[in-house]
Amino acid sequence: MRTTFTVLSLAAIIAFICCQSAGAVAINAAAIRQTAAAPSAVQQAQYYERHTRYHVTKCYRELVVGPYVCHRFHRW
Repeated sequence: MRTTFTVLSLAAIIAFICCQSAGAVAINAAAIRQTAAAPSAVQQAQYYERHTRYHVTKCYRELVVGPYVCHRFHRW
């Protein structure tokens, strides 16, 4: 029983330490606006859109690396 309690306590402490986030730190509104306005290079690399006469083809990657997944959307 003591061993089980020790292992569970250690797991809880490790989980608490690993799940701490730096995102909870308060920052000013100007920094938030600047970050939101800047385009992300990763997002641009993962998304591709092509317009044709009858449809729009949107291709994106589900992960950073890997093949594109493409879907066609018909224009009205």
